[in-house]
Amino acid sequence: MHPVSIVIPTLNEAEAIGAVIREIPPAYAGDIIVADSGSTDGTQDIARAAGARVIEAGRGYGRACALGARRSRARSAADATRSARRARARCDGRHRSAGSPNAFPSTTSRTC
Repeated sequence: MHPVSIVIPTLNEAEAIGAVIREIPPAYAGDIIVADSGSTDGTQDIARAAGARVIEAGRGYGRACALGARRSRARSAADATRSARRARARCDGRHRSAGSPNAFPSTTSRTC
């Protein structure tokens, strides 16, 4: 299994973000990026403490996803395109990957 870049867009998700990051299987967790949209509840600090890299993304879910993908640590643009190893996780405990809707089955029923 090769590690992937995981982008988690956030806005005031302090209550759930630590658990979401910790439940990502270590085999997948090559680069966990929290693309924050200006949280005021400590989301960024909790995400960093859980092992994520936090970037300021500005407002908007789409913007956060796109900026997170651009900042991922793919070896090259060709590698990122060829391997489709980027994933995004939603803070509501449901995880999605470009290749499989059940790539990271959730172990929590927590919602944000």
